[in-house]
Order: sequence, then structure tokens, then C-alpha cells
Amino acid sequence: KVQEATVRVSLLNTEGKPVSSFIIPTGKITGGQENVCEGTTTIRDPRLWSAETPSLYTVQLELLDAAGNVLEATSQQYGFRKIEIRNNKVYINNALILFKGANRHDIHPQFGKAVPVESMIEDILLFKRFNLNTIRTSHYPNDPKMYALYDYYGLYVMDEADIECHGNMSLSNRESWEGAYVDRMVRMVERDKNHPSVIFWSMGNESGGGRNFEATYQAAKAIDDRYIHYEGMNDVADMDSRMYPSIESMIEQDEQPRNKPYFLCEYAHAMGNAIDEVCKRADVDIDDVKLIVPHQANERIIKYAAKRCGLSLDRFQVSIGDRGNASSACVPMALSDAYESGRIQKGDKVILVAFGGGLTSGAVLYEV
Repeated sequence: KVQEATVRVSLLNTEGKPVSSFIIPTGKITGGQENVCEGTTTIRDPRLWSAETPSLYTVQLELLDAAGNVLEATSQQYGFRKIEIRNNKVYINNALILFKGANRHDIHPQFGKAVPVESMIEDILLFKRFNLNTIRTSHYPNDPKMYALYDYYGLYVMDEADIECHGNMSLSNRESWEGAYVDRMVRMVERDKNHPSVIFWSMGNESGGGRNFEATYQAAKAIDDRYIHYEGMNDVADMDSRMYPSIESMIEQDEQPRNKPYFLCEYAHAMGNAIDEVCKRADVDIDDVKLIVPHQANERIIKYAAKRCGLSLDRFQVSIGDRGNASSACVPMALSDAYESGRIQKGDKVILVAFGGGLTSGAVLYEV
């Protein structure tokens, strides 16, 4: 059936009071077909959204028939804010922003991917309590409910597409895979583009570089002009990005003549017991830190562990473990051995090096 229709758009402010309302003609609507219609309005001095002041307006959409009867209605909260890059830095609403955050997997230890809303809120409140303002949805878009909560509580979001071919990065340069890359990015952008919390798009994770990311970037930009991140191919993205660099390499990169912001997308990976360079990155005073290493460690391993922890050999005391190794499963034994033998005491700051398949998988800081 073909009929004339219109869309009525109403905007309510943070107190729920109407600030604007206008009608958009849709032309003739036919069942099973898609109609695209556009309309504009002007809002003077809107309350701006930011992570510190997450002011949200409500957009109401009503589909009206020729007689003005409401056929269908929906609503969504929306925020006004400006994102721009100036002098290699990111500004939101003309304020320079330092992004301090973490990567989050959208999963629950008991319910798996069916994350309860109560758990979603708990995660966001943890971010807030620890003064984190940014979340990267590693490594796929989150449950849609999360974005409404990010908007409401105020977190800057790097929304990441579900693209990762860690074991076969050659896919990123195969034309036959271009459609799959573009489709995953476009679906995310179309779904989440009206959320003010989404500050950056990310084209995926650890998939190398290739022509498919060039096509993915262009497809996203055709829909939305937000800045785009991708650590695996900085030259096609709007910002430089690294993961797990040393402090020295970050300083070196900062001195390079690049014209993009720098985003450290990953720097500490906790799988069991593996937090790398925890002292230098967390601004911990390392003058009195003690280091515990496995009993089988040789001088080369000790020196390497000290370097990875941001410590110099002349500034800390080495304590060799007595039992097993310092894997995540042996942490209690290693600490107990050192404590019972008097090598560490109550109040000491201790770095315990975790050993995995390689030389060392990281270190974690404890206070006895």
C-alpha cells in the first residue's frame, strides 16, 4: 500500500522540556521499501556533552499518516559536543583532553556474553572510581545497552570493529576479503553513530596493514566524520597508535615529525600475572622496590627483568625464589618464601616477575 506520510521530530532538553519540533516530509511510502529523508533545526547554546558533564537531550521521532495519526514512534538520547584535532592533540568542546582508560571485554565470568545490566553499570562505576575517562571496546562492538550507559555516566569510547586476523594477516591485503572488512565497520558505525560517547572509531585489532583497511576507512568516513584509529596501519588512520612500546621508544616516536595525535592503545596485558613496566607507567616511587625472580633465573634473565620493570640493577634488592617459578599460579608461594625467609618485610614494595613461554611475560607490583 502506498501512502503519504511525514516524520515529526521533537527535541527535549535535559529537564524534559521541548526546545524544538519540526516536520520532515517523507514522500510516498511503499511497504518493503526504504525512504531516506533529512531535516535540520537550529539549537542555540546547547548544553554540551562531555565525560565530566554528560548532558543528554531526548530526540523523539514519530511517523504520521496523511491525517496526522501516529503510526510509529521511537526515541533516543543524544548529546551535542565538538571533537577536533589541533596541534597533534585532541580537543572536546575546545578543552584539551588527556585520555586515560582501559580496554574492556564485553563478557561476564558466570553468564558469558549475556552480561547483566547490573554488571555493565558496575564496570562503568569502576572506571569512574579509578578516574578513568576512556574505554576501548576491545575487540568488537559492545552490547547496545552499554553505549546508552556510556552516554549517561560519561565515558569517552573508542568503538572497535570486530576485525582481527591475528593468525593470518595476509587477509588484510586480499581483495576477496574487502567486503567482509567494510561490512563489519559499516554495521558498527551505522548502529552507534548517534551516541555522543563514541569519540573515535577503531577499524579493528592486530590484523596488519593492507588495501582492505584503506577501503574500510573510506567507507566509514562516507557515513560519519569522527576520527578513526587503527594501530596496525597508522598511515591510513587519523592518529598514530602503538601497543606495548618501551618508554624509550615512546619518547623517540614523540620526537618524530608526525602530524597526528599519539594513542597508546595497549600497554599492560593482564593474563594471570603479567603487568609490564608497572612502576614507570603508574608513577610508583622505585627507590625501595624489591624484585623477586624465579630460583632458576640466571644473570641475563635478572637483568632483562629489571629493564622490563623500569629498574636499574644498582637500585633494588634481588630475591631469588625457593620453590617453583614465578608464574601466576606460584605467586603466593614466591611471596611466602621471601617473607618467611626475611627477604621482604611488611610494608615493602615488591615486584614479582611472571615467567611464561618466553623470557618473561611481565611483572606485577605488590605491597606486603
